Amino acid sequence: MNNQPFEEQITNAMRNIPEPNPAQENTARAAFLAEARHMRERPTPVWQRPHSHKWMIAAAAILIFLIGGFALSVQNIRQANSDATVQAEVIPPDNNPSLHQDITQTPSQAQISMPITPENAAQLVELERFGTGTMNGAVWSPDGKELALYGALGIWFYDTSDFDATPRFVESDTYINDAAYSPDGTLLATATNDGAVNL
Repeated sequence: MNNQPFEEQITNAMRNIPEPNPAQENTARAAFLAEARHMRERPTPVWQRPHSHKWMIAAAAILIFLIGGFALSVQNIRQANSDATVQAEVIPPDNNPSLHQDITQTPSQAQISMPITPENAAQLVELERFGTGTMNGAVWSPDGKELALYGALGIWFYDTSDFDATPRFVESDTYINDAAYSPDGTLLATATNDGAVNL
């Protein structure tokens, strides 16, 4: 073990470094310059450079994120369109029943007798309640003896001669967007938000 202080050891080691050999130095310099010239003539392709991998991964991640965001926005738009409800006017059938619903227009100012305000809201009275959940529409049977209400949970069939009687309920796994009776009133066709039509 050497008992010399560290600084002295370093100083002695530096004094013992051999003088450079000019022939070896010239050979090493020529080899270095040749390799440098070779690298300058054929540069490394971009995809083989060390930092380019990071940029390519970052660009791919951003691209995946953008595509995912676009797909999600398209899905949300489709869902919003399928959940849109139609305000339907339920009219008893006549001798010439139609298989579609009439869309009611927004009431004009002349048709509105008094606007609902916080002051008169307590005076509102519920006249009737049909079904539960989100209702999308209603359709009369061709003979006028049955009213079918449809929506998020399924279909409620009401006997029009006695609305106080408990309606018959048919559950649906998917949201019902539209419904129509057959001309003879024996079948009810429903269209659901998954694109299926059921009888």
